[in-house]
Amino acid sequence: MAKLEQGFEIVHAVHDYWDGPRSGVAEYRGRPHWFENIFDERQDDYSDLFWLKPLSDEILRQEQQRSAIFLRWQQAFHRREVDVSTHPALPQDKETYDRLANAIQQEIAANSSLRFKVKGQLKPLGPPAAPGTISDLQVKWDPE
Repeated sequence: MAKLEQGFEIVHAVHDYWDGPRSGVAEYRGRPHWFENIFDERQDDYSDLFWLKPLSDEILRQEQQRSAIFLRWQQAFHRREVDVSTHPALPQDKETYDRLANAIQQEIAANSSLRFKVKGQLKPLGPPAAPGTISDLQVKWDPE
């Protein structure tokens, strides 16, 4: 993995991606946080603002497991070994993926009252790990 630029922190996982990362897990001041990109209704586009919610180290580990399952699916999909109907996990990984997703969503919901808004700048951390995937990312957070 490439070295982080000064003032940037690591993005551990991207959960939703639509013309850019929309949600996932990243460090904020050295601790894992769930991030959600805020949509600006007036601009009819995503803003540079994000909601952050703190996460436990255990949930970070589970999100990394979930991301690895998705990456295996994505690689198999690009090799045409599975079709989109199996998204987001290979059949043998589906039960584990769902269990992890449920645990992650429970903690995100439980931490809703702890959310706060920050500006974020996401940048690639190097080339994509595999064809058809996004680059590893880094993020710089600035209080709004």
